[in-house]
Amino acid sequence: MGLFSKKNFGDNTVLIIDINDFSFEAAIFSRQRGAPYELVEFLEKGNLIHENLEATARNIEIQLERILRKIIDKAARAKKRIDFCFITFSPMWRISENHLVKIKKDAPFVFIKKDFDELLKSEDSAFFKNLKNTFNFERLKLIEADIMSVLLNGYPSETPFDKSVKTVELHIFISAVDKRLFDFINNILRVRLNLSFEEKTLFLKSGALISFASLKDFFPREGALLVNVGSETTEIIFIKNGRIEETAHFNKGTDFFVRRAVSELKISLNIAESYFTRFQNNLLEAGVREKFKNIISGATRDFKNHFFEAVSEISAGNFLPQDLFFLSLKSLPQDLFVFKNQNGDQIFNVHKISLSELFPEKEKFCYNNSSSSLCLPSVFLNKYLDYGTKQ
Repeated sequence: MGLFSKKNFGDNTVLIIDINDFSFEAAIFSRQRGAPYELVEFLEKGNLIHENLEATARNIEIQLERILRKIIDKAARAKKRIDFCFITFSPMWRISENHLVKIKKDAPFVFIKKDFDELLKSEDSAFFKNLKNTFNFERLKLIEADIMSVLLNGYPSETPFDKSVKTVELHIFISAVDKRLFDFINNILRVRLNLSFEEKTLFLKSGALISFASLKDFFPREGALLVNVGSETTEIIFIKNGRIEETAHFNKGTDFFVRRAVSELKISLNIAESYFTRFQNNLLEAGVREKFKNIISGATRDFKNHFFEAVSEISAGNFLPQDLFFLSLKSLPQDLFVFKNQNGDQIFNVHKISLSELFPEKEKFCYNNSSSSLCLPSVFLNKYLDYGTKQ
């Protein structure tokens, strides 16, 4: 998908699955030619971890496979035939990096799409050799290689292809997932829905790319930080010159605050969640409120320390953007992204992203389901990927 180019191929039905840390959500969307994707059937939503499951890495993988099999079996029984499957992964399930590719020749040449595809696959290419230093190809499967920006002969261009040039510079955002998980998904979709990665009817994407591409029109050109707070991880996307410059994440999300209360107050998860909601709405009884306030303040300090460490890493040697946009499907402490310098001035201009405000009624699913993790994938589909009917 070069620079998120819009494709329009008519009617189709898509199975969307979002795997966000330990939670998941799946639904079927369909579109008529010229109309946006709309929800057809909600399939499943829940958590991978429950009280009776020993939370080892392999047990969680097995649980995810079981859930995916259940979702895909439901999709196979749906009234509409599924033309495509679109799955998004949080940073817990994949790794992502930026790569710069430079091609220079003495004589003018025409860089075509086939050359780009070969660049990604050819083991002799410098790009592939660089990838091998980053990814363990025996354990990981490359799922996306998306062009962020293009310079042709030193000048920005909307597309790198089919033009006579001497130099090409491509900023490419790439992601990979565990090969065992990829093979499981690819095989079960091939058997149950006749879809596959090889036939380009299965698309696996990073949550970072989906968030950036769906929201990029709202960010200042000079740069911004986009922070996506998931249930277990927080991902920071450093945006510069209209592209993803770098990403980082750390293992603390919305559930971190609730679990801290569970640990310190010796209460159940359900009660802690209820306390947190009432605390945010100033409805907690005075005695409990003071204890809870101290717990949340301590957890907030820990979160901020990890956040600033991650920001310091990705902004090393770079201009640190003043604008910070954050997105979360659950409530967060009000001062979570308030950072002040030595003069007492705030470091960031903080903007909370409200999906229902950004995407009004024309994006019906987002407007009516702004707390759904499927909201941004549905926007992404409407904005860029009208893939059309399978041939």
